Amino acid sequence: MIERQRLRRLIVRTLDLLLRGRVSELARLLVVRARPTVWASRARHLNPAPTICIDAKTQRLARDGSVAPKRSIVFPETASKLVSVIVPCNNYGAYLAEAVASVQRQTLDCVEIIVVDDGSTDPHTVTVLGELANDPALRIISKPQEGLVSARNAGIAVANGEYVCCLDADDRLLPGYLEAAVLALETDRSVGFAYSWAQLFGDEHRVWHTRDFRIDEGLADNHTAVSAVFRRDDWHEIGGYRPQMRHGYEDWEFWLRLAALGRNGKAVRAPLFEHRRHGRTMTHDAHAMRRRLVSDMRALNTEIFSDRSLQSRISRIGGPANADRSATAIPVRLPVESGKPHLLVVVPWLEAGGAEMVLLDVLDHLKASWTITIVTTLPDRQPLWSEFVKITTDIFPLAGAFDSDGGLRLLEHLVASRQISVVLSSGSGWLYRNAARLKSRFPALKLVDLLHNALPSGHLADAVAASAVFDRHIAVSPHIETALVRRGVYADKVRTILNGVDCSAARLDGELRKRCRAELGLDPDVFAIGWVGRFAAEKRPLDFLYLVSSLPDSRRVAAFMCGEGPQLQGTIDRSVRMESAVPVNFLGRRSRPDMRALYAAFDVLVLTSELEGMPLVVLEALGAGCPVVATRVGDIELAVHDGRSGWLVPPGDIAAMRRRILEMMANTSEHQAMAAYALATMDGGDFSRKAMAEAYARVFVELVSWPAGGSGPGKTCNSPRSSQIDRATAMGGVR
Repeated sequence: MIERQRLRRLIVRTLDLLLRGRVSELARLLVVRARPTVWASRARHLNPAPTICIDAKTQRLARDGSVAPKRSIVFPETASKLVSVIVPCNNYGAYLAEAVASVQRQTLDCVEIIVVDDGSTDPHTVTVLGELANDPALRIISKPQEGLVSARNAGIAVANGEYVCCLDADDRLLPGYLEAAVLALETDRSVGFAYSWAQLFGDEHRVWHTRDFRIDEGLADNHTAVSAVFRRDDWHEIGGYRPQMRHGYEDWEFWLRLAALGRNGKAVRAPLFEHRRHGRTMTHDAHAMRRRLVSDMRALNTEIFSDRSLQSRISRIGGPANADRSATAIPVRLPVESGKPHLLVVVPWLEAGGAEMVLLDVLDHLKASWTITIVTTLPDRQPLWSEFVKITTDIFPLAGAFDSDGGLRLLEHLVASRQISVVLSSGSGWLYRNAARLKSRFPALKLVDLLHNALPSGHLADAVAASAVFDRHIAVSPHIETALVRRGVYADKVRTILNGVDCSAARLDGELRKRCRAELGLDPDVFAIGWVGRFAAEKRPLDFLYLVSSLPDSRRVAAFMCGEGPQLQGTIDRSVRMESAVPVNFLGRRSRPDMRALYAAFDVLVLTSELEGMPLVVLEALGAGCPVVATRVGDIELAVHDGRSGWLVPPGDIAAMRRRILEMMANTSEHQAMAAYALATMDGGDFSRKAMAEAYARVFVELVSWPAGGSGPGKTCNSPRSSQIDRATAMGGVR
């Protein structure tokens, strides 16, 4: 209050001096007033408040701000299970079996399931409970109906696990949920509750992107999933879920009290928790009573809501530096897939880019003969998650829930627990930095690097620097292979595998082209120009805008850009400011089937990149009979035959692109001939998706067939590989 009064007086005095024109006095006033604030800000920056180090397994934050031992029992010494999953149920028999089955499919071992029947009267629910009672692996507790809070507390009170997860009877967990949450708790001892993003399904389909717990945000709203995993003794410490919150927000209030105990909350950035939306539920009722429930929550936790010093202490919680962060002892239970080797794939993200699409096709082919685990290393919304999860549900994101050291311990845990044979790194800078440590921990592990471009300051330099610990480098074009060898990578370590597409799926009939063009609002005589890719600097999306703006004012031209990326909004803003005679339509990210239809609807695909390896969008466009006008970069000329299936121009030469497009528009017969030739070139084996995937499989099989500890081929030669490339041409995709 005092500070606000001082600020008000300062504002009034400043305005008064301005109106009276007393500039020199005003300057002195502002300098004098600002100096303490500036120095205080500098002092806070140079001397930040110290981190409060707490080991959440054994310690708690005391009321006076000190770190104290837990008063209650400490696990796992007295725990017979690692995780207890509590499933309260009141007349939810229609969904209960699904919830239980999702827990039984968990990759984490040592899990007990406790179903709490909270006075169910529905005949179907009673029948389902009776059937579940015959399963010796389940425990069913029956009690009078007293609400969700009472049911959870009753289940936790008899649980045997070190950790607890409360799963509502209408929700589900993906197989890796408990393992990922426990790993987050074990590798960072400041974490007291861990959870994932939530995939909403049923009446609503979207991903709720939960967040790491921050006290300033947590006081205003709940960003933590109800299924968060926490320590059972912490539940004892804070007195369980409060009956006063039985009408809703009981989980939100519980997380606040856990935070006051000195616990951080961590979000695993993947939708491993599935939250069902159906009709009107307790969640809707709670939102309708939000004001009352928040008032109740504040009344029950006045210190948390009003004590700034307590809030400051909560925000400064960190883990002890000397804590045991080992994750390799966590027991797992994996499906038995007889005879299959295990492949671990490390990628930055599951973005909707060409590199990820190639990987999706390769893994889809390999899943029949390999067991697959995926790790992502960078923060991202994972737009292709739903596609990759069709191949494997064993997906773990590192960003957010794991720091650098914790991420490496997670990787070591996965290699050890799943008996990984081969690790494939697809553009992961994180793995380049940690490959040597991983290899020293597991000498027999085979490491494969997949390189998509030859940017000298990018991953090319990383690949060269880490080449000593990688057993293979896969280049998606001969240009990349040459760049590796010229920089000293052993020639026999490198394999070139051209990207491939499913040409039979890409070729579309004329009727579908007509339907797609009709959906885009295109008349038959309109010439459609498309740009597809990631909105990033190396793709030069602004060049496409400049190209379109240079075309003559004509209603016979339509322009489209499709994709996502960091420069998307900037490109849209620039397009609006340019006021081009030919407006650009932004289509966002599209599914692969939609993209095939778009390629068929386009009359030409334009590629403006200054850097590429073997762009998948070009292959897919050609396979749909869409000619390409592209910059001559990487090995694109292997796919686009200049003057026959399209045109190649120097990077940045917008005038040349404009000239070629105008020629296509003016000469219909030449354009049609290019479309036919594009289809014909895709009929060969060089760009077949099957040939590409089989080539990857051969590389992996070759590696796992080496004797344990053997050096394998390719470690004693540094000669040019031109002859090897020629020999490989006949292998159907390996160049």
